[in-house]
Amino acid sequence: MIYIKNICKILLMFTLAVFYIGCSSSLSGALFNAVTDIPADRSVIYLYRPIDDKSTEFTITYNNKEICVLVSGGYFPIYAEEGKVEISSSANFKMFVTGLLQTAGSTDLFFEAEPGKYYYVMGQPVESDPNKLSIKLVPENFGVNSIKECRLLEPI
Repeated sequence: MIYIKNICKILLMFTLAVFYIGCSSSLSGALFNAVTDIPADRSVIYLYRPIDDKSTEFTITYNNKEICVLVSGGYFPIYAEEGKVEISSSANFKMFVTGLLQTAGSTDLFFEAEPGKYYYVMGQPVESDPNKLSIKLVPENFGVNSIKECRLLEPI
């Protein structure tokens, strides 16, 4: 009887460990490091999401091309050409019944990029609807301070 209880405890701990590892989205990229060398005809856009308690992931599109999946505590640098910039997001979530990845909603940001400048674009899930991402251009001094704890994301 004691033997069966020990096996059950071990199986329970193993199951919880597998569940925890499978559900955690750990960021393994390097902490924020500012780009210091940019080509004269480009600007740098730091797209980032400060650490929050929402697990929703957002696919980010830059000028109609998917570039990364933005998660809590992540950032992604973009070398932008001069001119119009369009950044869009859509929420990603799995349907537990089917296991399929679904997307919902879209948020867009438009602005004009100038060569040699740095831009900070912050994304945050909307409190009333965590499947929507608020994307906004923030002042450089605010962006520099709020991106420090973010980790580099992988491109798609």
